[in-house]
Amino acid sequence: MKPPPWALDAPGALAHDTRLSVFRLLVIAGPDGLIAGAIAERQGVPSSPLSHLLAALI
Repeated sequence: MKPPPWALDAPGALAHDTRLSVFRLLVIAGPDGLIAGAIAERQGVPSSPLSHLLAALI
């Protein structure tokens, strides 16, 4: 049985320290999630690079 494509991409997306930190933050936030501005503020990352990091998690 071949795994779905996302299953192969997920480990690579989480290999980046900031992406992993954002992922953990979103897991803790739960179903309500967080807006991008709140994530950027908590991570100390400007909005533009954050958008790129978030796109890799989708």
